[in-house]
Amino acid sequence: RTSSYEPELVKAQFDNGVGIFQCDEYEVFSNGGVIQVGWQNTVEIAVPPVQMGDLAVEGTTTNSWLNTRTFLEMWDMIITGGKWWDHEWTVKVDPDAVFFPSRLHEYLSVRTST
Repeated sequence: RTSSYEPELVKAQFDNGVGIFQCDEYEVFSNGGVIQVGWQNTVEIAVPPVQMGDLAVEGTTTNSWLNTRTFLEMWDMIITGGKWWDHEWTVKVDPDAVFFPSRLHEYLSVRTST
């Protein structure tokens, strides 16, 4: 989301070369607009805005963002883009997640064909 604390987190991660920016390749997606990260812009996910869930409504099971459509659109964009074919693993990471690519690589290396 471009109108939250997340853009500053992504920019700080880029500036420090940490998180996804330690990976062999990365792509940053955003919804609600485009932000510049380093020398490139994020890829905008064009979906209508979503509302917060309301637990008072029967059948609602979460009060968090109902962003399933956003994630599905993002994965469609990743698949269509084709970059994922060049790598053994594709990882989706939120900006506020602590992500250590080297630890994941160590864990997955015994499960990777190359």
